[in-house]
Amino acid sequence: MNRSRAVPLTLVTCVIASLGTGTIAVAQPAHGEPVPRSSPAVTTSPAVTTTPDPTTPDPTTLSAIDAYLAKQETAIAAGQTGLKSPGASTTSAGTAAPARAAADPITVGRVDARRSGSKIIATDSDTTIVRTTVVIDIEYLDPMLPEPVEGSMTDDYLITTARLGGMESVSSVVLIDPVSEPDQTLRGNLPQSPKSSDVRPAPGQRASGSTSLAARTARKPKGDYEPALDVEDFAAYAKKWTSGKNAKRMNPDYPSLRNNCANFASQSLRAGGWHTKNSPLPNDPSAWHWNLMGPAGSSYTWGGSASLNKFVYNWAGWDSLDNIWNAETGDLLFVDWDPNGKADGKIDHTMVVSEHGSEPYISQKSSNRHNIPLSRSIALADEQGKTELVWHGLGHY
Repeated sequence: MNRSRAVPLTLVTCVIASLGTGTIAVAQPAHGEPVPRSSPAVTTSPAVTTTPDPTTPDPTTLSAIDAYLAKQETAIAAGQTGLKSPGASTTSAGTAAPARAAADPITVGRVDARRSGSKIIATDSDTTIVRTTVVIDIEYLDPMLPEPVEGSMTDDYLITTARLGGMESVSSVVLIDPVSEPDQTLRGNLPQSPKSSDVRPAPGQRASGSTSLAARTARKPKGDYEPALDVEDFAAYAKKWTSGKNAKRMNPDYPSLRNNCANFASQSLRAGGWHTKNSPLPNDPSAWHWNLMGPAGSSYTWGGSASLNKFVYNWAGWDSLDNIWNAETGDLLFVDWDPNGKADGKIDHTMVVSEHGSEPYISQKSSNRHNIPLSRSIALADEQGKTELVWHGLGHY
């Protein structure tokens, strides 16, 4: 195996140290050999020597990763939530499990895990660390829906392979968390929506409460913002821009922000018929736009989860859900789970409800989730160390 241009493993320390912020020290390509010049007497195009990219994993390393992903497909089909390092416990790492203790009527059919964009971060004679994007397509079989549900999860990972006795295999897998939303404060003192329970009802039962779709009564909006929502258009947009090639990109008609969960939810609302409200002030609580007049850029209410929650609750008059399991297609779910996996009183993340069967299905950005059951989203968060979640659900009318 030729690794004469490998990136030294001394970079491993800075790679691992940077995981908490979601940033990765990317190995720099080695300088190639000088390009030979053709003789002045030759009139044809000069010869060019192509130097292999030292950040591209060799076939043996990629085969080891593919073999690991094939085993993970089998484990996920059998009930595992997401990727796990070899030898890792299959039990939950967090404490959110009691909220989803009810038996799950949704089963898993086909599972397909694939990688893309694999790049070497560091390597030596025994070990290689590769940063790669993994997409896991999952077919969900829901007894409340007439057709299988196609869902997917897309995440970036650091995958380490080890070579021993002439064999190479995956030894560890580390999820790279997305960048957190910036701190933003709206003018005024608008409240965020009340907390929603996450206690899951028994299979086939609705959570107790008054926020089922049929029972909702809209609160009187503050000001003149009374948007109707086309639920089908909302859900179609959410599914389109989280699936296939769109799993790793945003709609180019809108800006891409540091963290895109609220940005994506706002786009889905606009696709569902909401009209924008402009302002020269990004912290204006009544503004909602991706490109403000004057300073340009998006309003806090467009691109920030906490501010979007306040806008939808106070200006659009959406109902606060008493239980997140009562969420219907077209609703929004907000969660407070940071810093360090623990709620601190400020909403950090937004999901859109893109379908409903035996339970709500959610779609989101940062990280990309395409139409997956809410129970799987909670399980993933739990495995990632988000152990104290506070939910704020908002229901459309």
